Amino acid sequence: MTHKQRFLLLLFILCTLLCSISVFAQTVNMLYDPTSDTLRNSIHKPPSTGTWKQVATLAASDGEYQDQFGLSVSASGNTAVVGAPSANGGTGAAYVFVKSTKSGASITQLAELTASDGSPGDGFGVSVAVSGDTIVIGAVAHSVGPNPQQGAAYVFVEPVGGWTDMTENAELTASDGTSNDWLGNSVAIDGGTVAAGAPQTNNGGPGATYIFLKPANGWADMTQTAKLTASDGRADLMLGLSVGVTSNTVVSASDSNAAYVFVEPPSGWVDMNEAAKLSASAHTVLMTVSISSNAIAAGADLASVNGEKGAVFVFVKPKSGWSSTSKANAELTASNGQVFDELGYSVSIDGNTIVAGAPNAPCHLVRGRCNPLGPGAAYVFVKPASGWKNATETAELMSTGGQAGDQFGVSVANIGSTVLAGAPIADSVHGAAYVFGHVSSAGASVEDSIIP
Repeated sequence: MTHKQRFLLLLFILCTLLCSISVFAQTVNMLYDPTSDTLRNSIHKPPSTGTWKQVATLAASDGEYQDQFGLSVSASGNTAVVGAPSANGGTGAAYVFVKSTKSGASITQLAELTASDGSPGDGFGVSVAVSGDTIVIGAVAHSVGPNPQQGAAYVFVEPVGGWTDMTENAELTASDGTSNDWLGNSVAIDGGTVAAGAPQTNNGGPGATYIFLKPANGWADMTQTAKLTASDGRADLMLGLSVGVTSNTVVSASDSNAAYVFVEPPSGWVDMNEAAKLSASAHTVLMTVSISSNAIAAGADLASVNGEKGAVFVFVKPKSGWSSTSKANAELTASNGQVFDELGYSVSIDGNTIVAGAPNAPCHLVRGRCNPLGPGAAYVFVKPASGWKNATETAELMSTGGQAGDQFGVSVANIGSTVLAGAPIADSVHGAAYVFGHVSSAGASVEDSIIP
């Protein structure tokens, strides 16, 4: 199945609320047991987190069957955001969790965010991003005016009294939007800059990434500041499948072998083509991206590493600035990877640490299909002192009590010594998100970011 076919399937799931889960539910209750007959041939071992431990499990207070809670996650400071695009009868929701105090013992749901004009099938929560006191939520299938599935992104600003149940402060749309653009398929935010991907824009999928800048008077309903497109745009390129933003740089993934880098001109963002194309090989699709300072991590979940096990490619900004290249600085893989584990289905980079999801791990291949699927895993990679280079993981993270088909690792986020991973089919198909913290050599949790 191509990436576009998989994306279309996801959209169908969101719009019809079928989620393909009722058919799959007969298998998801099987507890993952590395010694069972069905998984005995897997070289995966029981969860071994090394210097990491699971410190919290997040769930929606009003969660229901097939909500897809955990399909998207994001974290900033002491705040975590989890998307549930099929919640509320299919309208969607996002949930805000905040660590109570620096030394608190819990992380608490404080708010449920919804769209004031939401409708069933909007997919609100299919993507989420948070930066400081501002959260952005994508609604990929939201209708704008007469245009079905044009898509939108919603901005929420934390009230003075703290997060509470609320609707948006602003709705972001494209001035040139048309039906089936899917704006909001991906979102990213850094300070006052929001990037939102619309992979079907321009009549069939060259795609685009839209930039929205916070107005001087604060966020309000608006259209884009700039539209970023690929110089080699073609039908089915689907630029905007995944986006990342930091400072003056935006990176956008597509259904191709390249990630596109855009750099803000000195005079500010304008409609423009990329400054650089980053690729790893002619046949490796870089479907997910994340950026931190001068490094970009690009996930290739079907990369052929002794079979299609997946990989993450790291590109480091040259001293002269971003320029096109077909050679990554590093290729990161799983030491125990299996065919169709899909390492790189999700990816996040913060400073010297990269986290990548492998939602099918360990895949037990039978007649070309995972049967059964594993519960999923997330892999942590730490930058060596000498810089990024080809390597396997520093740690493998798996949820305690994970079940076959949980899809743990469909979404990941990391900040400081904290990892957040979504599992939208966990908890009897309600969905869940899991928080992992780094443990010092003395055995104490590192007390930063959202770790309880």
